[in-house]
Amino acid sequence: MRWLYPRKLYHQIVVLISVVIVAVFFTFGSLTARRQAKLVQSIVTESSMRMAQALAESCTRYLLISDYSGLDELVKKFITMSDTLQIRVCRDEGEVLSEVSKESATSPSVRSLGKMTAQVPDGATQQIAVNGDRMIIWQPVVSINVIGWVSITYSLKNINDMY
Repeated sequence: MRWLYPRKLYHQIVVLISVVIVAVFFTFGSLTARRQAKLVQSIVTESSMRMAQALAESCTRYLLISDYSGLDELVKKFITMSDTLQIRVCRDEGEVLSEVSKESATSPSVRSLGKMTAQVPDGATQQIAVNGDRMIIWQPVVSINVIGWVSITYSLKNINDMY
């Protein structure tokens, strides 16, 4: 190992400066990647919130006139958005009216059948929960009062892989 160590002062300084430059580049790259990942996550969160609001506004008419087949078609269109894993539309007491889910971004969507209930949030404001690599947004469907809830589950796996 002794033969790897430069003997002249000039060469020692060059090696030291090279090591410092490489370390700075790696540190800068790591910090930049983390900042970019946080920026992407905030953009995804913001766009997901807006999508939940748009879906809730679109569901208002279907809930008011009890057009559940139209509601199912609307939910099927929204599930095609990237990284969307599940969309659930519920009455205000928690009765699930429509639920479509998929395992991953490339898998086909599956409609859930049968009577189900969901634990809906209290209040009338949007709620966001991040659990590991999933983000769940609850958006109230409002027409004078809260008449239902929309729940959208997103995959954050691609963003978490950036860290």
